[in-house]
Amino acid sequence: MSNFQEIIPVAKTVLESVKRIFQLLGTGRYWAAAKEFFNLFKVTYTNHIKGRYITIKGKNIPLAAVLAVVVVFLYIIYPSEQKQITEPAKPTISEAEMLAQSNYYNQDGIIIDKMHKCDASVCGVIENTSNEEIAEVTIPVAFFNREGILVYEGRIKATNVPADEPKEFQIGAEVPFDYFKLGIVMVKK
Repeated sequence: MSNFQEIIPVAKTVLESVKRIFQLLGTGRYWAAAKEFFNLFKVTYTNHIKGRYITIKGKNIPLAAVLAVVVVFLYIIYPSEQKQITEPAKPTISEAEMLAQSNYYNQDGIIIDKMHKCDASVCGVIENTSNEEIAEVTIPVAFFNREGILVYEGRIKATNVPADEPKEFQIGAEVPFDYFKLGIVMVKK
C-alpha cells in the first residue's frame, strides 16, 4: 500500500502542469504547451508506468502494453468523428418553382401545364392525353396579392376537349395580382 503523503505532492504537480498547459494554450503559446504536455507525459510514464507489470495467470505483462491496447481498443470502438444520421437531402426549390409545381395538373387524362402570368391574366396549356374526347374540364385559379391575400377567383370551362391536341387557355383577373394558384380541376367525361 502506498503512503498517502506521497500521492498528494504528485497530484499537485500534475494539477499544476495541467493548469500551466491550459494557460499556455489560452495565451496562444502552442509550442510551449506541447512541450509541457510532453514533459507531463514523460514524468507520468517514468514514475507510474515504466517497470510496472500486471500478472495474469502467472505471466507478467508490462503495464505500458496493457494501456496501449486499451487506448487502441477505445480508439476503435469510439469513432473519431460522430457519425450523424443524415437524412436524404431534400431538394431545395425556389418559391417560383414551388408555385409552378402547384400549378401543374396531370390526372384523368388531362394535363394542365405551362401556366404563367400574362398581362392581367393567367395563360397555360391544356392537353387531353386520352384516346377519347372529354366533355368538360373546369380550371379554377385563385389570384393573390404580394401579402398572400386572395384578391380574385376565376375559372374557365373547356368543353369537348379533343384527344392529343394541346390548346392554350387564358383566365382573366379583374383586379391586379402578384401570383396565382391552380384550384381543384373538375373533369367530366
